[in-house]
Amino acid sequence: GMVAYWRVLTGGFCHFHALCGWLLEATTPFVNQRWFFAKAGWSGTLAYKANGVVLVLGWLALRILLFGWALSQRASEQVAELDAPNAAIMYFAFAGGYLLQWFWGYKLLRGLLKALGVVGKSGTRDAKAL
Repeated sequence: GMVAYWRVLTGGFCHFHALCGWLLEATTPFVNQRWFFAKAGWSGTLAYKANGVVLVLGWLALRILLFGWALSQRASEQVAELDAPNAAIMYFAFAGGYLLQWFWGYKLLRGLLKALGVVGKSGTRDAKAL
């Protein structure tokens, strides 16, 4: 990730993707607030759950939908014009970053569903919630 940003800054290419990458960080305050709530012992409160809902919705909207759209719109045409080393760095950074967004989005969604009582501790549907 840092190598890709360094190449964007020094190479003068893929600025659209760098800006989209920075926009993804709009969800970070909600991640931080979740940690503060957990450390303060507020895990069962409405504020904790509301923060979790906003975090998951923001994650899905920004980190999965926006990032996927950005990659599908401009990545192939901009990266195809680069030399081989820079293209490899960008493709690796984009693919790796997007896979991580899906991985953490899945974990966040499962955590939210557990907190809301939709799935049980084992990850199966809770009969009481139905």
